[in-house]
Amino acid sequence: MEKLNKYKKQIVIFVTIFLLATYGIFPALTAANTLLNLVGGIGGLVLLVWVGLELKEYVTSTKGEIVDTIEPEEVVKMTAKPKVPRKPKTTKSEYPLEPHVKAVKRVSKTIKTK
Repeated sequence: MEKLNKYKKQIVIFVTIFLLATYGIFPALTAANTLLNLVGGIGGLVLLVWVGLELKEYVTSTKGEIVDTIEPEEVVKMTAKPKVPRKPKTTKSEYPLEPHVKAVKRVSKTIKTK
């Protein structure tokens, strides 16, 4: 309830603006009478200026209330983990075959040439 009492003026003003726009400005702009359209257009411009001024007043009046003091938090120092040397990766061959040179030597010994 405190917030409603605190912002009572702003609530009444914006409800009034809404009702004027809904039941005064929009019907005047959509009427078939040109003179009524002009009056509705001027009323709409006045209404827009009023909304802008009320918003500006609302923002400037609540600017000091929003800001809170923030207490600095304790700074916790992070200690780095000791680095452990990694073992070098051993690469396995894609095919589990012995090297070509060894295979050729073994085959050439079994094949005798004339």
